Amino acid sequence: MTHLLLDLRGSIVRFLVVQGKLIRGHGEAELSSFDGSALERVMVQAQTAAGGRRPDQLQLLLPTREVGIHSFRLQQMSLADARKIVQRGITAELGESPILQLTPLATEERQQTFLAEFLRRGTAVDYQAKVRAAGLRLQALTTALQANLAAIASRRAGILQAQALYDIDESGVEALFLTSDVLLHYERVSFPTVEGTEEEGEGDLESRERARRRRLFAIVNTIYGCQSTFLQAHPRQALDGAWLCGSDCALPGVAEALADALGCEVAPAGLNGLPETESDRFAALLGMAGALGEGTLANLLPEDLARRVRLPWQKIVAAGAVLAVLGLGAFGAISERRFQHLNQEVAAARKQLAGLETSLVRERSRGTAAVLSSLTAGQIDFYPQLRILADAFPPQMTLEKVRFVATGSGGNLELAAVTPDPSDLDRTRLLSRFENVCSALAGGRSNGPPKITLVTEGAERLLRMDLACSLEKTAAKGLRP
Repeated sequence: MTHLLLDLRGSIVRFLVVQGKLIRGHGEAELSSFDGSALERVMVQAQTAAGGRRPDQLQLLLPTREVGIHSFRLQQMSLADARKIVQRGITAELGESPILQLTPLATEERQQTFLAEFLRRGTAVDYQAKVRAAGLRLQALTTALQANLAAIASRRAGILQAQALYDIDESGVEALFLTSDVLLHYERVSFPTVEGTEEEGEGDLESRERARRRRLFAIVNTIYGCQSTFLQAHPRQALDGAWLCGSDCALPGVAEALADALGCEVAPAGLNGLPETESDRFAALLGMAGALGEGTLANLLPEDLARRVRLPWQKIVAAGAVLAVLGLGAFGAISERRFQHLNQEVAAARKQLAGLETSLVRERSRGTAAVLSSLTAGQIDFYPQLRILADAFPPQMTLEKVRFVATGSGGNLELAAVTPDPSDLDRTRLLSRFENVCSALAGGRSNGPPKITLVTEGAERLLRMDLACSLEKTAAKGLRP
């Protein structure tokens, strides 16, 4: 499975192409508006960067303007109970139930602060429709905070005192202050807009230098303000150092200026996965890729929207052809002797009726035709069953084999599917959903739990599941009338 990860923050979007845990390509592209045609152009660039591999699934890092954020200070309680209270509060404010991601912050005096990121459902539906128009499947929507937390997850165990991560892009700064086990403070601050200034890279050398200095001052001033806010809220915490990432973190002089202003060590994040000169600009996407491989990516795409995605039409047509051929072959094998016996009876009847009147011959012929037509009355109609199979089949799995063996009462349907090896919890859920495919079929029931096999294809571990179902002819749905 090949995934395309897109960071939509800013007019220049960054992308990663990931296959399993391997990064196949990366780059940047202009995306003035997010629609099917613009996304298709980005797809072409990503496919070229990945050596011709066309992605078939998409994960999006949402623009900051699309994600609302509130903090709630509650009594200490479980995350599930806090989610219910926060959900009711935001629903009352918006007038609709949002998609919610809840992150616990520091605990103080038996009270817990929760950071709530929320997305309107209509926004998720709109993204799904535009992605589908480009021929892709939308798998995840996540936020900059969740992507950055995933990016530094492997380093948190080594944090002794509070550490900061500043994600700097063209419009502002995402500031995270955290320890080895808790997120202390989060803040998103936009850069002030200054009218009448030249963009960096435009005008003469002197103008470009003035623009660079103004940009450097805006970054340092904004981050200094973020640190001041953090220290006021947490006076007992000492900031040990800061990491820099994002599209503008490599601006000349920014690390040195921040080290002087903040009074602590400041260094690039330096994540693995890409060359050192590029990894910091792609830090959030590298965090998404790592969490995607581990199955821990925070996802704001509702499960019911993800289930609307159907199997690709090529797979449906291929599976339909296989089922049709197998069904016709099985029906022919079962009915051959019966047809031969009926043909013998018809031949004998013709001899006996040779001397009868024409009207009597016609009457018997109609009776024989009724007998012949009854042979097809109970055969299984595979096309409705195929539509049911496509709706019920788990979207994370790829259908690998379909085999039908006819019996006197109906037949046995054998299915085989593969999926990247998930976590234990996701494996249990996936196993349950796959086993329920049988009960979704008309007249279908499972012959036992799926058989699970771990296989390896190159560097990727795959989970193979084999399932046997029984189909009854007497079921009303999915049979010929």
